[in-house]
Amino acid sequence: MANVLSILSRNKSSVVMLTVAAAANWYWWTILQQQTPSGRQRRSDAAIIGTTAAPIVAKSPVGAWERLQFGAASPDTILYAISPTCVWCERNTANVQALAKGLAGQYRVIGLFLGSQGDPKAYADSHSLSFPLYSELSEQSMMAYRLGGTPQTIVVKRGQIVANWVGAYTGPQVFEVEQFFSLKLPGLLEDGAVGTTARQATTCTVPDGGLYSPGAIRNADGKSMRCDAKGTWQPVTDR
Repeated sequence: MANVLSILSRNKSSVVMLTVAAAANWYWWTILQQQTPSGRQRRSDAAIIGTTAAPIVAKSPVGAWERLQFGAASPDTILYAISPTCVWCERNTANVQALAKGLAGQYRVIGLFLGSQGDPKAYADSHSLSFPLYSELSEQSMMAYRLGGTPQTIVVKRGQIVANWVGAYTGPQVFEVEQFFSLKLPGLLEDGAVGTTARQATTCTVPDGGLYSPGAIRNADGKSMRCDAKGTWQPVTDR
């Protein structure tokens, strides 16, 4: 032991350098792990699951401001966040509709329409949504639920957040959702094929195959364009 201490004493600088190098490697390995998609997802889920569901301040489908509460006595709730120009929201429509209909009486489904573009009523009508769509969420509500990526599904039971999925129900996630709710889902709509001729006729497309519902607004060549009820892009003149 004395010999080891003597060697370490004579090579203090080497010991310090090795310690610093080891600490740096551990630090960067940890950071890189967190920056992978799966790492980011786990960190996001961990930050929200198990917390108390905060009230949501938003505009109701009839245009009135409401404060949605999620206490222990409130109905179990599925919060489903979408945005008007989200292609994956389009493709996931049949899945969330299956949840709303298949779980009626067990859960209430509340849609959260994110972003300032598009018309929530037009979106709900064009997609025949069977659940209310709230819009213009307060900044506090957005932050409390870490909203931003769409679609996003958050489950609240007895006032507590118990599940959080970001993205459409694809890959392993579809099995997680089905297992959680004990419900078989119909799956995603294919790119460029939205299931029915009527939906095809009223859905705007873009060169990369993306689908946009009537009322959706996107920027193209520096100009704002809105998808109309006929499925064509028209210049926005009322902004």
